Amino acid sequence: MKVWMFPKTSETNQYNYLLSNSLEKKGVDVRNFRQRYIFKIKKGDIVHMHWIHSLYQSHNRLFFLIKSILLLLIIGLMKFRGIKFIWTIHNLYPHHYEYKNYEKWVRKRVMNKCDKLITCANSIKDLVIQEFNINPVKISIIPHGDYVGVYKFEGVDFKKVYNIPEDNFVYLFLGAIKRYKGVEELIESFQQMNDSKSTLIIAGKADEETKIFLEGINNQNIIKDIRFIPDNEVADLIKVADVFVLPYKNITTSGSAILALSFKKPVVSPVNPFMKEYFDENTAVLYEKDSGLLISLYDVKRKTFFDEDFNEKLERINWGIIGEKTMLCYLSAVK
Repeated sequence: MKVWMFPKTSETNQYNYLLSNSLEKKGVDVRNFRQRYIFKIKKGDIVHMHWIHSLYQSHNRLFFLIKSILLLLIIGLMKFRGIKFIWTIHNLYPHHYEYKNYEKWVRKRVMNKCDKLITCANSIKDLVIQEFNINPVKISIIPHGDYVGVYKFEGVDFKKVYNIPEDNFVYLFLGAIKRYKGVEELIESFQQMNDSKSTLIIAGKADEETKIFLEGINNQNIIKDIRFIPDNEVADLIKVADVFVLPYKNITTSGSAILALSFKKPVVSPVNPFMKEYFDENTAVLYEKDSGLLISLYDVKRKTFFDEDFNEKLERINWGIIGEKTMLCYLSAVK
């Protein structure tokens, strides 16, 4: 079986590498898809897509429409040649888009052309069905795999790097910093705590608007490391954290939540269907969006969490299981 993964690897997310590796361990020939390889792909091969918005989006409405039609034509011609298409839908819509109606139009038609669709949660499957009127039989649910052992410890003590008192309780926000992720609300709630024995670390690359906002924050208990955090620093940074805080306003899937789970760190997050599927009261503090963040920051300090509860969650999302389920999805597409 030959699979053309789009993309096979990513500089900013280990997910695609881990998925491809789990499939290769099962004997699947996984290639990195490039548009110039279109005529190398043969009958019976599988194209497995992930984030497709770069193939059709444009600031210009006309170009958006032209690129969308070309994408649909190319997929149609490749399917006519006997090539199968799988799409893992990580997000209902891209994080950034300008033309909602166009987005819905092209994404629905790509879904219709695909032989199988994959979501990592029942809640996302339900959203796809409701939003795009897709046949439920077409959608396979395959969990988001863990990041256990992916990021290595280098022995850096980030409490010393950031000059954090050794006995302080540390909240961590790690990842791309954007407005929809609720960082402003997190900072406001943390400052309301007025707790000198707690530290908030905000680490990750920020968009320009959020970067300007963060530069205006002056609080010695808020550490701002506004840069892309390289893979060789991730494990040591997470090690100093007591809890991840993910105050996202609107999410479909959260790789950061899976990262926290992989390091057995509890999560503070708004309650939503995805988080409820992957976490429970023994691994997270979930709150109602409009009111609960401040209370949850207090609550998580008082709770005790146990490794066995995290281990139970992690058993369900190891890459052996993910690879097996993905293989079965492929086989159902080519039969």
